[in-house]
Order: sequence, then structure tokens, then C-alpha cells
Amino acid sequence: MRGSSYPLGLGYVAAGLRKSGIEVNILDYYLENPSLVTPIHNGLLYRIGLADHDIQNKVLHFDPDVVGINIGFSVQLKAAEAVASLLKAINAKLILVAGGAHVSAAP
Repeated sequence: MRGSSYPLGLGYVAAGLRKSGIEVNILDYYLENPSLVTPIHNGLLYRIGLADHDIQNKVLHFDPDVVGINIGFSVQLKAAEAVASLLKAINAKLILVAGGAHVSAAP
């Protein structure tokens, strides 16, 4: 798919967790629905991919203890914040962890 690449760091983390016996699920909301554009951040920015309720339903179905959010580029920060808010709305105690190039460059 044009404009998308596999988050290799996330894959490494998932592989290590699986090797330790921890169940892992990766959701790439962009690849799930790359034609859907959702306004975020007062309509000034957009998130591309699954609708809000679809993201929430998929996470509810998996029922994780921890969710990792990959922020591969700084321009994705507001979209990641929007997804984090969606997840906290369904479970305020859910542990969220951010990773990726943006987090490494601007912690």
C-alpha cells in the first residue's frame, strides 16, 4: 500500500513478547481503512484509517492490559493523541505506551 510501511520496531517488541508467552495483537488502523479520513485537532488535522468506534471496538474485543501506539513521524503526534483519548474513553485504567521515531527524537 502506498504511503505505508510496517513498523519494524513494533514487530520486534511483539515478537519478543510472544516468545515470552504473552498474547499480542497488532492493529494498523491505517491499513484497515485507508480511504476514511477523520478530522482531528479542531478539524485542522486529519487521521486516516478506521473510524473511532471501530478502533474502540477492536481494542475492546482484544481486551488488552497495555496498548502501544507507534508514532513514526512527528506529523502523526496529534493523531496518536486522538487515538489515545479514544482508548482512555473506553478504559481509563488502560496503560498506554508510545514508541517510534517521534518519541525517540522528542520524548
